[in-house]
Amino acid sequence: MEKPGFKLALPEWVAKTWCVACYLIINWKIGELVERIQFEPGEKFYRIAADYLYEYAYNNKMPPEDIAPTIMNLAEDFLAGNPVKFRAGDYIAMQTHVRNL
Repeated sequence: MEKPGFKLALPEWVAKTWCVACYLIINWKIGELVERIQFEPGEKFYRIAADYLYEYAYNNKMPPEDIAPTIMNLAEDFLAGNPVKFRAGDYIAMQTHVRNL
């Protein structure tokens, strides 16, 4: 059984540079899109993270189970004297926790 389809004749220069052409099409106005979706977590996000970090680091109180690994990673950085950074998975877990409050 023959599959239905159609034939499309492309100019030779497109066939040779199809990868570049696809890249240009996909990235058309990508800068504008990036500007629209940039997002900075609010004060609530950082306040909740700081409160749990403080309680864990100084009072040895475990945070909620869904963000315990996140807070422990932050505490590891904090107690080592390194800049405190959210890793990608930690950020997602913390964001989900804050949204569900």
